[in-house]
Amino acid sequence: MTGTICHKCDEGRYRETSMHDDIDGVLHCTNCGDEVKRWKSAEELGLPHMLSCPFCGFQPNVCDDDALYPVGRDRKVWGAHCYETGGGCGASVLGYSPQDAVNTWNKRASQDIVPVVQSLLVAHEQVLDANTSNDRNEAQARVINIIEQLKYLKFYR
Repeated sequence: MTGTICHKCDEGRYRETSMHDDIDGVLHCTNCGDEVKRWKSAEELGLPHMLSCPFCGFQPNVCDDDALYPVGRDRKVWGAHCYETGGGCGASVLGYSPQDAVNTWNKRASQDIVPVVQSLLVAHEQVLDANTSNDRNEAQARVINIIEQLKYLKFYR
């Protein structure tokens, strides 16, 4: 799209005209200022729905710019993210295209791990917050029990 002739005035060419154009994903005509999208949206690409995060349970929206975006200007690597700005935990995976990143996200862990990981985090907090050695030992035993449960879950589909 960069460098193509403007479809509105047929004289200028589409270019980045400010540092924000790259961030916003737009190009402007050098002659008339017409603005076009630099790339297609997730919906236009037909991307699959992102499953909830297996670590925190947050539901990323594939159409949100914080959930799926290119890593680097060359757009050869894409990241799918459980974005913290929306309430997620920051977990992420990479792919060689938007579809590959979302598919990798959706395949990396089954949803039955979410409650087990959440209970593991709670038990770990109890170990850290324990006031007596007896409380700490009980909480550590719960952590070990939950880790044993994780061994029997099917992590990948």
